[in-house]
Amino acid sequence: MNDALPSGTDLQSGAFVLGEVIGRGGSGFTYLARDTVLHRTVAIKEFFPPGSSRIGVQVQSPAPIEYSKERAAFVQEARSLARFAHPHIVHVFAVWEENETAYLVTEFLDGRNLQDIVEARGALSQNEALQLIAPVCEATEAVHRGGLLHSDIKPQNIIRCYDGRVVLLDFGLTRPAVTGSYATTLLVPQNAAGTAGYAPLEQYSRVARTGTWSDVYALCATLWHLLSGNPPPDAPDRASGTPLPTLRSINPTVSAHLEHVLHSGLAMDALARPQTVRELWALLDPGASHFEQSQEGLPLAATPSSTRIAPPMPLNVSTRPSINDENAVGMLVVMSVILFVVFFLIMTQQF
Repeated sequence: MNDALPSGTDLQSGAFVLGEVIGRGGSGFTYLARDTVLHRTVAIKEFFPPGSSRIGVQVQSPAPIEYSKERAAFVQEARSLARFAHPHIVHVFAVWEENETAYLVTEFLDGRNLQDIVEARGALSQNEALQLIAPVCEATEAVHRGGLLHSDIKPQNIIRCYDGRVVLLDFGLTRPAVTGSYATTLLVPQNAAGTAGYAPLEQYSRVARTGTWSDVYALCATLWHLLSGNPPPDAPDRASGTPLPTLRSINPTVSAHLEHVLHSGLAMDALARPQTVRELWALLDPGASHFEQSQEGLPLAATPSSTRIAPPMPLNVSTRPSINDENAVGMLVVMSVILFVVFFLIMTQQF
């Protein structure tokens, strides 16, 4: 990666020191880095889209106007991502512009991405695959509630940390939740569309309407990969006649129900898919009627149906007695006093 900054490069006047490159995505490099102020290991993503070049540490683009707009969008999307205090979304620490580009600082996730896990072990069991995709569904649902689409969900962008936490990362292709119409013409560059095998057909178009159903496709493609060992055929190839094989022909241990749900979620027609992540999860786990909610309104990690925890009482529900309850207590007190007085008078007359 000759275009990457060398290890030891200082950023923010020495506040951060770059280490090795640990990733290369559609919008730039990701470095392991050291926060010299708070003395912690972090990950830093540098905005460096395809076509960019470097003179020293300064980044240049052959299309400066478009590059400037994309860089501003990168910064804005980072600020939007920072709103999500969610256990399954990577935590953002800082974002700034320097060296004619932009940098995003996030927590460093110590673990392995799901693609590496599948490459090392082969196709996963249905139970393990569903356990891994459940927190990703909840993270995606939180992103949608914030008015955004992830647009690049895939096994490589999901980390299972060594402590068991599953985290969705790489929001470099995030876009508004609904755009355009349902038309599917005017193909866009691959790096803007997403990743082959996981991006639905509408993401390849400049005018097609993308929405929550687009991330639903990517979630189903990711789950397909976990269960089969490979991603499904790319959407443009399928549009040209390449068939989607039956999942059970690849992995016979997958249930017929799950195969049906995934084929529905991978429908080429966006309207034929589950339209939201909640609809998808209701099909994947029929026993789960809803995601558990935190007090901030963001989904928390799903619990197994057999040990599902009741959601906490909403903050706007008072736990003090109602007015009717207080009146009833007052009446009982008054009646007790009257009965005591009557009993006292009867007793004094007898003596």
